[in-house]
Amino acid sequence: MGVFIALAWSYFGKLDIQATTQGKLIVSGRTQTIQAFELSRLQQIHVEDGQLVQQGDPLLSVKVLGVDQDILSLHYQKNFHASEQLIHHALIHQQHIEDTPQYMQLSLTEQKRTQLSYQTIKKEYETLLNEITNELQLNRVNYHARERELKDINTLMGNIRKRLNAHNSLSQKQLISQKEFLEQERELLIAKKEKTTKQSELSILDSQHHSLQEKLERIKAQKYQEWHEKAQQAEFKFVSLEQELIKNQERNQLEVIRAPVDGTVQQITTYTLGAVLQPAQQLMVIVPNNHVQLAEVKILNKDIGFIQEGLKADVKIDAFPYTRYGTIEGELLSISRDSTLDENLGLVYLAQIGLTKKQLLVEGKQIELTPGLSIVAEIKTDKRRIIDYLLSPINEYTSTAMREK
Repeated sequence: MGVFIALAWSYFGKLDIQATTQGKLIVSGRTQTIQAFELSRLQQIHVEDGQLVQQGDPLLSVKVLGVDQDILSLHYQKNFHASEQLIHHALIHQQHIEDTPQYMQLSLTEQKRTQLSYQTIKKEYETLLNEITNELQLNRVNYHARERELKDINTLMGNIRKRLNAHNSLSQKQLISQKEFLEQERELLIAKKEKTTKQSELSILDSQHHSLQEKLERIKAQKYQEWHEKAQQAEFKFVSLEQELIKNQERNQLEVIRAPVDGTVQQITTYTLGAVLQPAQQLMVIVPNNHVQLAEVKILNKDIGFIQEGLKADVKIDAFPYTRYGTIEGELLSISRDSTLDENLGLVYLAQIGLTKKQLLVEGKQIELTPGLSIVAEIKTDKRRIIDYLLSPINEYTSTAMREK
């Protein structure tokens, strides 16, 4: 009877097939690394290692380095562009620069520099205009001289014609020789040629005058356009520098680094007040206060073919022997799509198991599970009848014995 019951139990009874994995407890929120944003000096530490903080609590006070020099440089640039704007506005409107309200707002040094720059630009412009104006005046002098010369030639030609008519009458009466008559004709031809030359010179001088006038107007228009553009550029740069200056003045105040999440302060790297902090230097970490909800395990390559999301698991905490304090039930939530190389286990797949409990009863007290505790998780992949376990060695031996070598 006992044998029959044992056989029935072994046939109908089933045991779990489990894949054993190793890992550790983690929190659902990732650890937050606190870093220095830029080159700065540590002024004050507001927390201690292991201290609980809430989101927004002050952690460190730092002073950014190099801001004082940046502010001085920005002030100089801002004043320079204010001066440039003032200079070119005065040139455009043909004002005396010292009569403008903006000029009086400058420091004495800036006033001197602005006045010197204004006078230099104005003098260069006036010199250029004077050169062209002098050329125009010389052109008019030459033009009027040619007009007088042309008038004299016309008078001369009138006299020559009168003499020529008189000589022609005398020549017909043979009172003078033909040679004298021809000499008078030659004088008239020379005078006509001189007249043509003077008329041509007048035309050239008139053309030169128009060209010089156009050049003068063109230079004026170009200079006014140039001054207008420079005034606009200076104004734009001034506004930009003003905003940059405000930002740097805010940076020049003590900067307080605050906690990004609720959690526990750990791994403070420096306690030295006045220490220089490099950009991206790790200062501490904040472990989120989220209760442990997950176990991260490494699934061996040989087991991955039998494991899928949704399988149940028993999680054993190494710090609390399961034979005395029990296990925690869990469910496989996710499996990585690719394997990673573990120095001890070889190729493994990372997986996360959701836990049903966040505490463990130890010596009558509920102990909160903390991140980093090592665990062993047994993932239930299938069930198998007990008799199969008993017959498995016999089947394996028979299969081996009957195989031809």
